[in-house]
Amino acid sequence: MTSGIYAILGPGPRIYIGQSVDVDRRTIEHKKSLRKGKHQSAYLQNAFNCHGEASFHWITLAKVDAEDKDLITALEQEYMDKFRPILYNLAPAAGSLLGFKHSEETKKKIGAKHKNKVVSEETRRLMSEANKGKPGPTRGKVYSVEEKVARSIRMKQYYADRRMQPHV
Repeated sequence: MTSGIYAILGPGPRIYIGQSVDVDRRTIEHKKSLRKGKHQSAYLQNAFNCHGEASFHWITLAKVDAEDKDLITALEQEYMDKFRPILYNLAPAAGSLLGFKHSEETKKKIGAKHKNKVVSEETRRLMSEANKGKPGPTRGKVYSVEEKVARSIRMKQYYADRRMQPHV
């Protein structure tokens, strides 16, 4: 298992930079999502669709101790800054999508796609089955008295505001 910074080299010179505690496993995940047409980087996916898998090369740029996550992220950022003009990466910062902003046009497209979306009974059943036996996001969480009071106030305000809305 190799941890560190890796690159996916594409044609005409473009590059995708990433980090992983297991570069080999991450390479397999990238290839699998690209082959399925579901990679998180639309730019990389489009290039893969156009040029084919044979046009891409996967390499390890730096090997780093998996325990030192700050160093891994700093190194990834260094490489991203170095190759910024030719990156497939959508995120401006290493290790997160923090700071990434959708354009207003994209926000409208996403909103229009989800407007009046109805989930079929079959889909609801499948989602229910997939989540059975899994704890909810707040299960086991212990709230302080201050958190409980703040939460109570927010919920009371929320329901008071809803009662004021005319029913459509």
